[in-house]
Amino acid sequence: ISVSHHIIPDASAAPDHAQTEWAIDIEHIRDAHLAIQRVAREAGKVNATRIHFRFSASSDVLLHPAYNRRVAWIDFNTIGAGAASYDMHQKYIGIMKQFGARPHWAKQHFQNGAFLESVYSTEVMAKIRDFREKHDPSNVLLSPYIQAVLSIYENNETFMNSKYGLTQVKKTVSTNPKKCVVLV
Repeated sequence: ISVSHHIIPDASAAPDHAQTEWAIDIEHIRDAHLAIQRVAREAGKVNATRIHFRFSASSDVLLHPAYNRRVAWIDFNTIGAGAASYDMHQKYIGIMKQFGARPHWAKQHFQNGAFLESVYSTEVMAKIRDFREKHDPSNVLLSPYIQAVLSIYENNETFMNSKYGLTQVKKTVSTNPKKCVVLV
């Protein structure tokens, strides 16, 4: 027990932290786990790495990573600065993509609409885009991130900021007032 500034660390002094979580079809959990172990063994000690597994039932919510399938959630967390932690994080994401896993929407991921269509289906992503447009016709909630993950842009180049997982659009989306014009 102490004063708060002794207990709660200064955020600027905290180590770099990267966390991502993916939902993988339950039948792939063993092979994915073995692949993660193999990559971890090859990498040796990479600062602090924590891998957490949990399981959930199928969901009927379109945007849910467990939509229409029972899943195992694999949470991967690296703490520590440096290229080794970043490389390990990217290898983990590669393994998840290899098994057709879907990213947790509230955790760090660098996926765009094309990838998400490959793991959800074109029809599901079209329904999600239609739902978004119906409930936000003025595009008040449409951000560059949402534009990228739902592929709501016309002839634009996008890039991901690898530190924060944010998507930014380099060009104006549309001059049509019914569509969002993105600020860079």
